[in-house]
Amino acid sequence: MSEASGSGEVAARPDYAVWDCVIPYVKEPHDRASVSLVCKQWHNIDSLTRKHVAISLCYAATPDLLLRRFPNLESLKLRGQPHFAKFFHIPDDWGGYAKPWIEEIVKSFKKMKALHLRRMRVKDSDLKLIAATAIGKGLEVLKLDTVALSGV
Repeated sequence: MSEASGSGEVAARPDYAVWDCVIPYVKEPHDRASVSLVCKQWHNIDSLTRKHVAISLCYAATPDLLLRRFPNLESLKLRGQPHFAKFFHIPDDWGGYAKPWIEEIVKSFKKMKALHLRRMRVKDSDLKLIAATAIGKGLEVLKLDTVALSGV
């Protein structure tokens, strides 16, 4: 940060030029998260410019929280049940339902180009909802990995 001329006060916020110089080199999500902790302004800029988010457990966040934090997402990777679910350590009906996420995505994320659902419970009606909306028409990648499909 620079000092204001003659007053000796430190500038209250970093210059956007610094952000423009730094962010092209920060590509890893963990690094982007660290950069967003520098100050509130950088946090807000990161929120507006982040294009991809991966959520390791769908219960770690809510769809509306994702929308508030990253309104311009183009790509989302969402994991439902934990990895150990495939070893029968949790009940089959434990959760990982895609419906609340898909409803929020089709309603709010108009720029979504890629959606990756992993270990989620996806119903036929969820896929129809995606296909019937503008998101479905603009979606370039829909990856369903190790999902439990119902009605398909």
